[in-house]
Amino acid sequence: MNKIIKGKRYDTETAQKMAEWSSSYAYSDFNYYDETLYRKRTGEYFLHGTGNAASKYSRPCGQNSWSGGEEIIPLSIEQARKWVEEHCDGDEYEEIFGKIEEGGEKIQVKVYLDRATSEKLKIISQEAGVSASDMVAKLINNA
Repeated sequence: MNKIIKGKRYDTETAQKMAEWSSSYAYSDFNYYDETLYRKRTGEYFLHGTGNAASKYSRPCGQNSWSGGEEIIPLSIEQARKWVEEHCDGDEYEEIFGKIEEGGEKIQVKVYLDRATSEKLKIISQEAGVSASDMVAKLINNA
């Protein structure tokens, strides 16, 4: 499936499949649905969901009638992390987002960057599949 959303193309054929999950309902149950997390070459994440007539992906097909459907949902990196936390195990999480170091309490720091540097940081972090905060920490720790 491919779809243009807010001027951006999301295509399940060209994006990298990162994780899959399906509901606990039987495939033949009207409530059944499944979701697949994808990452585009640009580092952006999206979900492709499909479901039966009583699922969250259902579509109306007449008066009081519903059929199965599918949808693409763009996700921020934070939303993608949350989805993986909820639907995958720790090994899968670390395979997608990298090793999680224990114990490091995070604090908020305000940093001012010029527009060009800010855009570079956004692109680099999206390509690496991490948040801008994690990318800055990685760059500092590797310096």
